[in-house]
Amino acid sequence: MKHKLLMSLLVGVLLLATGGTAAAAPAEVGNRDGVSGDVKSISGAAFTLTTPERGDVQVQTTDRTRYRAKGNPDFSLDDLKVGDRVAVQGRWQDGKLQANLVGLIPDELRDKVMGQVQAVTGSTIAITKPDGSSLEVATTDETKYHAQGVADPALADIKPGDVIIATGKLAGDTLTASHVGFQTPRAKIGPLAAGKIVAINGGTLTLEQPFGQSLTVTTDTNTFVVQRGEDGLVVITVAALKVGDGVAVLGVRSSDGKSIVAKAIMAGDGEGPGKVLNNRQPAAKQPALPFGPRN
Repeated sequence: MKHKLLMSLLVGVLLLATGGTAAAAPAEVGNRDGVSGDVKSISGAAFTLTTPERGDVQVQTTDRTRYRAKGNPDFSLDDLKVGDRVAVQGRWQDGKLQANLVGLIPDELRDKVMGQVQAVTGSTIAITKPDGSSLEVATTDETKYHAQGVADPALADIKPGDVIIATGKLAGDTLTASHVGFQTPRAKIGPLAAGKIVAINGGTLTLEQPFGQSLTVTTDTNTFVVQRGEDGLVVITVAALKVGDGVAVLGVRSSDGKSIVAKAIMAGDGEGPGKVLNNRQPAAKQPALPFGPRN
């Protein structure tokens, strides 16, 4: 049971932590959150995590904090050491994450990658990550597969175009996977899109979306544009947009999904599309990894 709880904790943090640039700790007291990272230092009942998305995060434990570690039912704060990778769930208070649950991440789940499948060759999956870079995911006979709505998922079910999240050990440009979750993304036919502006030609914007995909955004004099800043939303013009801005677009998409006529645009102040839309990248929907029921 404890192992299942640990795996559920890890999955929750994976889904919270992937995609986009994460924001700093919420200012509102009591906001629930989850982070994962490496223990940098330990001081009494508190420890500091170094995370890839948020930098250093201060974690405060109490006598009500629960601990989980695979193969160690008695794992506690006393067993935690610098260099350990952990997942933490809790609530923010006074700039610290007040930990409800701390889970030691086992080696087979230590690293994670997300990407879109380009090819499957033998036991190797070639993917493009959201930043456009390439990586190979090596599978073994021990790799477990997870997909919603697929009975007994296997490597043979994964095809080019699918989005995967894989966990395992990363060495250079190859991750040897212990778990692979996958799904086929829905066609991009909806009215909402997000990406980073890479080119501007008059009233036409070119967006770079996750996995290196591009989208052409056409504007006109009726397009409503706002910019998100520290003081809230400010109405601006299309001419005020610049290369590098992250934007969310509401409009009418073409039948092939490669262009959109913008009715409204929300831009971040030099932010990526993930921060514009609540620190997520909606175009990179993440497959569920139901580790919990599996021992």
